[in-house]
Amino acid sequence: MPPEQLIKNESATPAMSQLSLVADTPGGRNAAISLVRAASPVPPQLRLVFMFPGGGAQYPGMGKELYDSEPVFRAEVDCCAALALKYLSADVRKALFEASSSEAMNRPSVALLALFVTEYALARLWMSLGVQPAAMIGHSLGEYVAACLSGVFSLQDAIYLVILRGALFETIGLGAMLSVPLPGDAIKGLLGDRLSLAAVNAPSLCVVSGPSSEVDRLEAELNSMCVQAQRIPITVPAHSSLLDGVCEDFFQAVLHVRLHKPGIRFVSNVTGLWIADCEATNPTYWVRHFRNTVQFAEGMNTLLENDPQILLEVGPGRTLSSLAKLNMCDDGRLILPSLKRRNEPRGDKDILYSALSQVVQSGFELSPRLHKGKTVSRAGVADLSNACSSY
Repeated sequence: MPPEQLIKNESATPAMSQLSLVADTPGGRNAAISLVRAASPVPPQLRLVFMFPGGGAQYPGMGKELYDSEPVFRAEVDCCAALALKYLSADVRKALFEASSSEAMNRPSVALLALFVTEYALARLWMSLGVQPAAMIGHSLGEYVAACLSGVFSLQDAIYLVILRGALFETIGLGAMLSVPLPGDAIKGLLGDRLSLAAVNAPSLCVVSGPSSEVDRLEAELNSMCVQAQRIPITVPAHSSLLDGVCEDFFQAVLHVRLHKPGIRFVSNVTGLWIADCEATNPTYWVRHFRNTVQFAEGMNTLLENDPQILLEVGPGRTLSSLAKLNMCDDGRLILPSLKRRNEPRGDKDILYSALSQVVQSGFELSPRLHKGKTVSRAGVADLSNACSSY
């Protein structure tokens, strides 16, 4: 299948086909999205949502305190590391936790794997504590974590695709990504032929991707317009036209992966809507996800229509927490982190159990713990939070 078809075909459904046909016409994308939204089932109120950040959020040492002290987190990281050795000679745990091996995190195949492993293990830890998501949203790589937890991919296959994704980035050479405080439509006229709109993160925040020299040019042009853009700490031109030459390779790889209907609903980066079964199980969807613009702002709109009460960032830092706030008014929703930022003085356990305490105090009912048949009481959570603060 030609790469342009892999990228542009939105789905086998009529509404999604229309989305592909009219996306480039004035007002066409919004009209097509309205059709798809009208044809999609509306889920009930969402109590708690997992949010998984994408590339750029990772850093050496993320999750180290949890790996040393939380058996569930450690077991999941160890399991992922063992599965990854089938495809990657490097042990991701060394890249994550050993200072002497941290330079390996400069390789996209290792860095993206490390981020996936951390987010997957952290999600499993949350679930073992009785926090089950009603829905999920990821940003770029983060959608692989959501899809794996939902059952679309097996863990083995998800790890394979994440490593392959990073390896394909390595074949196209270095690039750059720039966060721009402008609407996506406003920046398109400045992109030229070699830059791509990589993500629309909020109504007035987007990301541009492409060759480093072109990103330098755009950054200088924006500075002359008094627009303060910010480089994203990643050296790959994700979601840009530079990937067109490797889309067929990725498609062929996904063809050999068994895809299943999602068991937990999650929002698609490609459409910004609830992912349909026919999308999640279609290899061409994952090629479009690899190449096309991340529609995170539209995805947040989809979530907010269903009134989520708790948005829990399951990954390092607060990238998606910040983006979520840009997409909503301050209406009392809980938006909570799970892991510290790079160089943050607070410990991971302090942040984790403080968040757990707030989840429980909000009235969220924990599911029975999966380990040792124990349950977590509200008083017990408060005790844990206090103990971790002291620690």
